[in-house]
Amino acid sequence: MQQYLLARATPWRATNRQGAYFMQGWSITITLETSQRRDAPVPIDKEAILGYWDTGSFGTNWVKHLVETGKASEHLRGGYPDRYVALARDVLPLIDNYGIAHDDYVRDVKLHRDRIAACPPEQAVTVEVWDLS
Repeated sequence: MQQYLLARATPWRATNRQGAYFMQGWSITITLETSQRRDAPVPIDKEAILGYWDTGSFGTNWVKHLVETGKASEHLRGGYPDRYVALARDVLPLIDNYGIAHDDYVRDVKLHRDRIAACPPEQAVTVEVWDLS
C-alpha cells in the first residue's frame, strides 16, 4: 500500500493513484470541561482549555494507550469528535514539553502552562479529538 501513496506538499494530504484522500490527521484539545458540557449547546469556556494542537494520523496513539491501560475512558467515538476522560496526572505529563510529539508530526501547538501547572493531579480532564479529514 505504501508504494501507492503519493505525498502532497505536507504530510496532511496523501492520495492513492485513484485520487482518494487518506486520513489527514487530528485536532486535539485538552479541557477541564466535562464531556457532557462539551456536548451542551453553549459556548466553549476558553479559560477551561489547557492546550490544543494538530497532529498526523498516528497522533492519538497516546490516548488510545491510556484507554488500553485503564487510565482513560472513551465517551464518544466517530471522529466528530472522539472524546476521552482521564485524570490530569495521567494526561498532563504526556503533553508537557510536547511529549506527545515524539512519534508523529505535530503543529499549531498552544499549551496554557499556567493552567496546566494549577491543575490538581486528581482533576478529570477531557481529551477531544477531531478528525481533520
